[in-house]
Amino acid sequence: MAVGGLVAHATGVGQQKIQTLPAEARKMKDPLPKSKENIVTGAAVFQQNCSGCHGPDGVPTRKFANLAMQPANLTQQGMKQFSDGELFWILAHGAPGGMPSFADDLSEPQRWQCIQFVRRLGKDGDKYTAQLPPAGGK
Repeated sequence: MAVGGLVAHATGVGQQKIQTLPAEARKMKDPLPKSKENIVTGAAVFQQNCSGCHGPDGVPTRKFANLAMQPANLTQQGMKQFSDGELFWILAHGAPGGMPSFADDLSEPQRWQCIQFVRRLGKDGDKYTAQLPPAGGK
């Protein structure tokens, strides 16, 4: 939950960790055009880097005993409260309790493409994942 530049992450029953997001993160804008190509590329980035925790459709399918915070359900209404810039910042820096930083693993354009795809989850994200080659390239 975002509250005045803060992000609260559930860490257990009735517990939360607070992470301060920089004010400039909210103001960051996606420099890439919103396009089918960027969303499909973002779907591939998501499937390769994010689906193991967040599930292939943005809904986590398992619990992680070693994490203080369980992966977020990316299809929930609460995701709308985060600006694209805040999601970009979280991808770059990680989140307390378990989500790692992807700054070294994903280029800036890949992070923005992933966010474009995440914005489609719970709506029509499956139409973009359907355009990906089957796992294993067959």
